[in-house]
Amino acid sequence: LNSKSSRDKAAAHQAVFLWQKSLGYGCIFIVNAAMLFYIFLFALQQSKNRQDAWFKSFLLWLLTEIVFISTISVLVLHQLVPAFIMKDIHKLKNKCLILYATTKELFEVLLIKTTKV
Repeated sequence: LNSKSSRDKAAAHQAVFLWQKSLGYGCIFIVNAAMLFYIFLFALQQSKNRQDAWFKSFLLWLLTEIVFISTISVLVLHQLVPAFIMKDIHKLKNKCLILYATTKELFEVLLIKTTKV
């Protein structure tokens, strides 16, 4: 953990000034507002039936995205993948424990031999 901590601190993070953050968020907001305005102008030119169909398809997409796609994504990334790799992790843990035990035994034998001399 100490090694990881030193690696993380090696790449020093520079603070971002408030005006830079504001400029970045402002640009994103302006681009999003422009796109929404363009979509609004496009929708105004369409017939009432097309607007209704467009809105219904958007609601259907949103529902499937929230209910199905996100749920499946969570299940795969947080349940299925860890379940598949857990067997390998247990094998690796056992190998590490065996290696640790044999190294400890060898170190104790060497320590006993050096203290007798």
